[in-house]
Amino acid sequence: ELSEKINTAGEMSRIARIGHDGVLSILMLSMYLALMLTMSPLLTLVCLILIIGLGLCLTWSIRKFKRLGIELAGSSIETSTVIVEFLNASRMLRIFGATRYANKIIRARRRLMIEVNRKALVLKATIAPTVEIFTVMVLATFLIVGYIVLDSATESIPSLFLFVLVLHRAMPQVQGLGLTLGSIAHVVGGLRVVGELMRRDDKEFLKTGGIKFDKVFSQIKLEDMTFYHSGESVPALSDIDIVLSRGKTLAVVGPSGAGKSTLADLILGLRQPGTGRVLVDGIDLSELNREHWLHMVGAVDQDVFLLNDSIANNIRFGLEGLPQEQVVDAAKLANAHDFISNLAEGYETKIGDRGIRLSGGQKQRIAIARALAKKPELLILDEATSALDSESERLIQQTLNRLKNSHMVLVIAHRLSTVMTADEVIVLDKGNIVERGEPEKLRTSGGAFSLLWKTQVEANK
Repeated sequence: ELSEKINTAGEMSRIARIGHDGVLSILMLSMYLALMLTMSPLLTLVCLILIIGLGLCLTWSIRKFKRLGIELAGSSIETSTVIVEFLNASRMLRIFGATRYANKIIRARRRLMIEVNRKALVLKATIAPTVEIFTVMVLATFLIVGYIVLDSATESIPSLFLFVLVLHRAMPQVQGLGLTLGSIAHVVGGLRVVGELMRRDDKEFLKTGGIKFDKVFSQIKLEDMTFYHSGESVPALSDIDIVLSRGKTLAVVGPSGAGKSTLADLILGLRQPGTGRVLVDGIDLSELNREHWLHMVGAVDQDVFLLNDSIANNIRFGLEGLPQEQVVDAAKLANAHDFISNLAEGYETKIGDRGIRLSGGQKQRIAIARALAKKPELLILDEATSALDSESERLIQQTLNRLKNSHMVLVIAHRLSTVMTADEVIVLDKGNIVERGEPEKLRTSGGAFSLLWKTQVEANK
């Protein structure tokens, strides 16, 4: 939908050309009317009345153009949306045998878009013939009436013919003005779509400052922080107080929907807290330059996104010119080097759209390598080991243990076995911190973490 809106915004350059033609038509028509007025005020008044009548007739077409333009913009967005969705769900379509169904939906949306566009083109094509027929009828009427009514017709006919000639030259400007108004009405739908995209009053904007945090930071503090999702009355996070320290690993666990990923987004600066602050060595995160801050943070999401490019380029994503040696080092840290080396083209292997040629565990290890290639001060792993087998998870855990002596690490996990080496565990439930402490003590405390442990780990033994 956003891509289609961007394309629509590109089409808005047509307005400049349409406006130019409209202004030119108005200027030329004004000149012709002034000339006609000097020749015969009475006939000019009659012409103006006729032109106004024609304009009123064209008003219906312009309203129709506007409605069709809005319909066309909407149907174009809907068509692009279903096409992109089905292209991204090709595996699901095959599994469910639904390719014919997808084809039917896409065709139906395209037919609707084409039909709306056809109506608009037909309507636009009728304007020019209508104005031309009207022009011929007006000119013929002037000649006949002028010849019959005017006194001294023989002497008046040359002047009448001159007036008609000027009127004949003026009518194409009327036609051009009608087409301009119709074209403007036709793009009004696109203007409305772009206008909604550009509105500021219905969007949340992140505060960002200009401070570049060049030094190594030692602490991140979330202070009395509350966050609401847009339109929600119940907070996603409530009264959160957390401290992340250098050389320490903090783990956050809890059921789905507890607010774990939202917490990571707030630390990254991708969301703005409703109340409270995120402090980096005492400086409010909103005062920091966001681009510079994000360069100091490495993050691996639970939904790994890889480009249809080589493995090396995926690892060095956002780090143009990163030497191959550092790419390999990051892959080794993420336990990805061995499987990459066994591929036919090694680090130059193309992995397909969203990494479709790789397994889930391989994709996540490349994503971890991509985060480590930045040499981040803070490493955030949001369910980053969820798709790894036990052996790969153990090796990744060894990597984290090496990093935590010099880095700040935040681990968000469902699998509790991955957080047992953390320095502190925080248990979230419905946006509230219900328990915190060392993992081993929490495991035997009989509290929320202990219950999760019994449910997840001991039940699988």
